[in-house]
Amino acid sequence: MLVLALVAALVVISSHHRPTSVSTTIALPPGPVTTTSALTVDRGKVVFSDDFHDPGSGWVTTPSAVATFSYGDDDYMVSGSGSFYDQSYAPYSEPVTQVGISTTATQSVGAPVGAGFGVVCRQGSGQAEILYEFLLVNNTKWVILRHDGLPATATLTLKEGTAPGSPGATPNTVAGMCATQPDGQTTRLAMFVDGVAVADITDSAALPDAGWVAGIGIASIAATTSTVTATQFTERNLDL
Repeated sequence: MLVLALVAALVVISSHHRPTSVSTTIALPPGPVTTTSALTVDRGKVVFSDDFHDPGSGWVTTPSAVATFSYGDDDYMVSGSGSFYDQSYAPYSEPVTQVGISTTATQSVGAPVGAGFGVVCRQGSGQAEILYEFLLVNNTKWVILRHDGLPATATLTLKEGTAPGSPGATPNTVAGMCATQPDGQTTRLAMFVDGVAVADITDSAALPDAGWVAGIGIASIAATTSTVTATQFTERNLDL
């Protein structure tokens, strides 16, 4: 919606603002993310948010083959050991073409190097599944992965680098964006750690045109059990 505000000269708006000339303000909606759009971590309309105060909000609590999932006291916990990547998807079923996801969480003290958490976006199912994962891992490292198929027939490291923080007892916020372009194959991927932009890349894949669903990702690398405790999850529609 185009918003047009016209303010007449010398009209008193408040005791602190007395314009002396006519001004015109045009506010345009962000709209879909292109390959060149400026990005901020809070871009897009919030379509789902959870602080895990309600243990019936709909997150999975059934164990997978490699991890356990449970509600705690105003939080959501994922625990596992061994070498794996696992996900828990948000109880929001509306797929979107462009999605922004963030989670705030801590990781148990003593977790091994390579263990961590973050957010994921997924399209399709079975061998047609494409999954992007944005992870903050020990020690002060971030990584963007692509998993092809379910079970994954390939896991690609798209980009990695040094993070501004490391998962541990102090909460970190990890955010990711999956913004598919009009060709239906190219997706712009952006990642933020504690509000700091760490990556902005594009990737091409044979997407099933099903829209993105989002969730929390967890990584484990060793037999030592580690636990991720999430206190906030937010999903945004970047088209809005």
